[in-house]
Amino acid sequence: MSPGRRRAGGVAAGVLGLGVMLGLGGLTWQLWSGHPAGTWSGIAPAAGPPRPAAAGPSAHAKAGGPGAPATLSEEGPAPADEGRLPSWEELLGGRDACDRAIASLSTVMDSEDGATMHPASAKSRRSWRGLLQRLDASPSAAAHGVSMWLQLRGAAPDGPNLPGIEQQQALTEQLMELARTQPDALLQSLSQSACAEGRWATGQRPAACRDWRPDRWAALEPGNGQPWLTTPPAVGEAPDEWLAHLAQAERFDSGWGRATGAVGLQFPQDGSGGAPTLATRAWAQVLVLGMEAAEPAMTWVGPLRQACGLAPGAAPATGERQTVCVRVAQTLATHSDTLLVTMTGQRMLQGLSPDPARDRDWARDQARLNAALQADIPQPGCHGQRQLVQHLDELAARGEMALLRRKAGLD
Repeated sequence: MSPGRRRAGGVAAGVLGLGVMLGLGGLTWQLWSGHPAGTWSGIAPAAGPPRPAAAGPSAHAKAGGPGAPATLSEEGPAPADEGRLPSWEELLGGRDACDRAIASLSTVMDSEDGATMHPASAKSRRSWRGLLQRLDASPSAAAHGVSMWLQLRGAAPDGPNLPGIEQQQALTEQLMELARTQPDALLQSLSQSACAEGRWATGQRPAACRDWRPDRWAALEPGNGQPWLTTPPAVGEAPDEWLAHLAQAERFDSGWGRATGAVGLQFPQDGSGGAPTLATRAWAQVLVLGMEAAEPAMTWVGPLRQACGLAPGAAPATGERQTVCVRVAQTLATHSDTLLVTMTGQRMLQGLSPDPARDRDWARDQARLNAALQADIPQPGCHGQRQLVQHLDELAARGEMALLRRKAGLD
């Protein structure tokens, strides 16, 4: 396996493959590297409404007019002695030709003027810059926000590349302004992530972050409790108002996978471009999904457990507080978009309202989900990369648990 495949697999396995924490991580690792993943524990909650779609490139940009996305590679076509890469029609006509094209492209992407291949090659750095250029050239505000967020995360494939504190602050200010002026739930989510208290040292958090409000995000997605879930009360503050917002939620949709979907929309949707475009798109989406998966977005667990009497030393919840906590845990357990949040809700509900019959139902669904996942391990190569792109698109459109429910026949 080439270093590029190992690097991409490392992102997917090391960041995404978190066992029970991220069920799709193992699937992504399987798709990218061909290595089967182990089993994970999961439950299939009821599916929520379809997520809003992120805006992709305009028809004019796709046609190559002003504002057309920059090409991801700055190196031009592969040298002639590496063989001609087949067209999309040829890819569809035979897996062998496609796999040869992917292998050829992998060598091109990982080599530096014929030198020994290594993960931190100049080619990979140019590919990273090209991804940012593609996002910045897009007419989609969501794509611009993803570019800013990725730069804040320092998501270069060859290691940490965090900008200086002043540049981080400037990027965050720009992202906040974009979220303020554009009615897009993904931008609200990204700006909340960028402004999270734990991301900044004392005195360094940009002033614009004080303007972030959960009600702006909530107004864009009525019924979604995630904007409130991600803004727990400070230590010492009463949690009643926060719990009241959570109790009114119909679902908790974190938006995990939406940034990955926004990246996918910056590539041709009709399959044009052949194997190079397919492989580059898969590489870019795996990279971005890895950064989404690594996002520390569950700072609410401790405050919620404390408020509901489930933390060590906390007084048990009783009366109205008990009723509210059960309602919140039930929604988390059955109407969350990710596996980890689903399991958190289940465990809370087991502590607040034990029900052996319900637990048996969860175990039954877990077995079906595990069987479906193990039965759907795609092969490596071009065919597997097409499947990867399809899975990531569905993840962005529906969420992780809806994808897993479909695979298990639990819709």
